Amino acid sequence: MRDGFGYEYQTPVQACAFGPIAAGKDVIVRRTGAGKTLSFLLPAVERLLGLGPGRGGIRLLAVSPVRELSMQIFAEAERLLSFYPGMRAVCMVGGLDWKEDKEALDAAGAASVLLVATPGRLQTHIGKTEGFAASLAEVQILVLDEVDYLTSEIFRPATEGIVSALPAAVSRQSLFFSATISDEVTELMKRTGSAEYEYIDMLKGCDAVVPSLIEQTYCVVATEDMTRMLCRAIEEARRREAASAKLVAIFMTGRIAAYYAEAFRKSGSELAVFEIHAQIKKQETRTEASNQFRDAVSGILFTSDVSSRGLDYPGVTDVIQMGAGRPIHGPSTSTASAARAVAGKPAGESCSSTSSSGRSWSP
Repeated sequence: MRDGFGYEYQTPVQACAFGPIAAGKDVIVRRTGAGKTLSFLLPAVERLLGLGPGRGGIRLLAVSPVRELSMQIFAEAERLLSFYPGMRAVCMVGGLDWKEDKEALDAAGAASVLLVATPGRLQTHIGKTEGFAASLAEVQILVLDEVDYLTSEIFRPATEGIVSALPAAVSRQSLFFSATISDEVTELMKRTGSAEYEYIDMLKGCDAVVPSLIEQTYCVVATEDMTRMLCRAIEEARRREAASAKLVAIFMTGRIAAYYAEAFRKSGSELAVFEIHAQIKKQETRTEASNQFRDAVSGILFTSDVSSRGLDYPGVTDVIQMGAGRPIHGPSTSTASAARAVAGKPAGESCSSTSSSGRSWSP
């Protein structure tokens, strides 16, 4: 953990989840906090080794709703599996040639495969790729990340179709990670997992984890005033943070995010502009923007909710939510990540919003 990931100690979610997952229990984790990916990857890999070395095929399937999060999980899996000979990680997301997915899977050979994928791309392979649906019969551990998104109207049909192609719940282990536990999430868990499971609530009865750790502001304005308020928030951040101002502006749709990104470029601002949203079809372009923003000292990322869950962007000083976001109970994940950063993060762990003066602002 220290050498590969920079963790001196387990994060709270890792301390709570490692034992039950390694023991083979179905687990539901609410509001995970820092270190979530390793909290399921490491004990799951150890669990697979215990189930029998040398067995090939897709043994772990991790599904997340957006490409960037899937690729982030994949990167962590690759790093982890460098310590485990005989296991390979494969990533399948939209925006890339789907034939290359099959080539990557075939290249794994006799290795045990940890497959990380988005729902749409999995559906494509189940329906079109010969033999792929049958290969899912080897899955022994299913991970559904950001379950509250996977049960939304957009993703629910694909999620249910994927689960129906897997072995029965009694024949595999199911791990659920969700910011909130809605009726839809509960229903999916009942149909997907076993009747007995371990529930880990990282909120521990608290309704909010952010306000005492990070400054939050909201402003109710007329639609025609939202652009002016956005510009005001950006300028305030630049005055406060100077050359280190690094912002994320989240919009309700990719089309709106693209519009504001182009308008901001044409405004002549010296602040570097990055954009990640569904209007950008090529995954290579989105990945390049994500990597550039992650490495940038300053700049502003115009995005939709594809960047609002679980992505790691170090050094972010401000998160601006434009419009009422998708209803959830408690702070958004991006805002909660900022609070975790203020409270203190383990070495090597980056959060989606970081700085001692981190702010969340919503018009």
